Amino acid sequence: MKTLMTLIGLTLGVWSLLESTSILAAPIIDPGTIYLAPDYAGQAVPLYVSGGDAVQGLNLHVSVEQGGPDFSPTGKLGPVITDVDVTNRTIFAGRHDGQTTIADFPQAWVVATATTSGTVSANGILAWITFDTTGLLEGAGPFSLTLEDPAGVPSDFAGIGARLSAGQLVISGVPEPDAGQLGAIG
Repeated sequence: MKTLMTLIGLTLGVWSLLESTSILAAPIIDPGTIYLAPDYAGQAVPLYVSGGDAVQGLNLHVSVEQGGPDFSPTGKLGPVITDVDVTNRTIFAGRHDGQTTIADFPQAWVVATATTSGTVSANGILAWITFDTTGLLEGAGPFSLTLEDPAGVPSDFAGIGARLSAGQLVISGVPEPDAGQLGAIG
């Protein structure tokens, strides 16, 4: 009996440690490869989250080429971010206290929102990012797309970490939607 109690105690201790160090599953945000039309404004694409964790808010940092020339003299010009929407047609739709745009540089945006009460499931469309490729021709890039600001501050769910992957933007004459983008059609 003492061995069983010790095993239960150790199991609970390890579980507590895993929870406190965020080693357990976290929401996953992976933009993948996003295909954009050349020389065209107003291209809204969905950014998906998976994992289903209960979250109360979002601090979303999005950068193209680490913010481009606004943040580095050798920064690479890339597609311009003209809008980031985390409240309409997203996991926060109808359950948010509004959106705050903290920074809106041509190639780096930071936005935040919180639920009005309770939580939402981190599974589905997290944001709509609108790009402008005016002046960029087919074959330009690829351009990096990261979920952190140019200073390296990562996106999170109001203090809850997320597993973030970098993506890329490709300028293509014929967009080749990925599986996530196909789900948003129709």
